[in-house]
Amino acid sequence: MNCKMIAAGAFAVMMVSPVMADVTPIGSFESDAQESFESFPRGFVRDAVRVFDGQAQVMSNTGSGWIHATTVWGFRSTVRAAEGSYMLGSSFNGLAFEFDQDVTAFGAMFATNSNVAGGKIRFFDADGVLLDSAAIQITDDSQWTYNAWGTDEAVRRIEITGNFYGEGVGGFVMMDDASVAFASVPAPGVLASLGLMGVASGRRRKA
Repeated sequence: MNCKMIAAGAFAVMMVSPVMADVTPIGSFESDAQESFESFPRGFVRDAVRVFDGQAQVMSNTGSGWIHATTVWGFRSTVRAAEGSYMLGSSFNGLAFEFDQDVTAFGAMFATNSNVAGGKIRFFDADGVLLDSAAIQITDDSQWTYNAWGTDEAVRRIEITGNFYGEGVGGFVMMDDASVAFASVPAPGVLASLGLMGVASGRRRKA
């Protein structure tokens, strides 16, 4: 087998293999926006709701389910808001955040009233392509646990599911005190100055 055949084979593997992002569990981070769900519509909601200071929206991950903001939620056990008066969750399905700009870090407090530990978080790009997924550490005793992740990819959608109906397929995951960091974008004035610098540099090279 010659080098050209080896290279062609490697390229084929790259083409059929999913490209996964480098999503890594992290500790607390410097966030650009926080969401406590205190101003969220009360009760079960089917429509998307703007969150994170209007920089994202949250909804059911199925498009036909419900999300729920409440102070306390009882099922197999009872979960109360971690901070403030309200928390956000979903029943029988997961929930999804869609962001207006690229996300580099996401974190929140997590709990469940299903008595089934664990969950899954999935990261998608702006075209809906799955970039990576990770386990969410959730205890089976209604206690809150902080989870956060950092990524080097352009994440625009995040889906969160629990393990009540199987690994990462159900709801009954409560969230509170969520935070997000966005990819750094230079201010318009900075971009303009960079453009002018590029023009000046080009003029110098032509001189």
